Amino acid sequence: MRTRITVTDLRAAVDLLNRTTNATPGAIGSYVLEGAYGGWQLQRLATDGGGIRQITYGYIPAREMLERIHAFRKGYELAEANRARAAADCCPVTGDTYGLPA
Repeated sequence: MRTRITVTDLRAAVDLLNRTTNATPGAIGSYVLEGAYGGWQLQRLATDGGGIRQITYGYIPAREMLERIHAFRKGYELAEANRARAAADCCPVTGDTYGLPA
């Protein structure tokens, strides 16, 4: 039997996402959770005035939102690892990657 996904679970996942991306909660660039219509949406703060950018579209059930937040976080971690590997493979003076994808 599946366990119920609570608001606390979703907020903990968003906190983990903010820590992973080094975003200060409540600051521009941090991720927030918005609930409406019985569902949830992941958003990113874009302006001081409260403007947001939708990361997920529409409002989706809690279990699906939790899975998407973790998938988004894993994708970010993989991109960072690839970026670090590419930086290590380039010339420190010229930045040339010698034909390797950057």
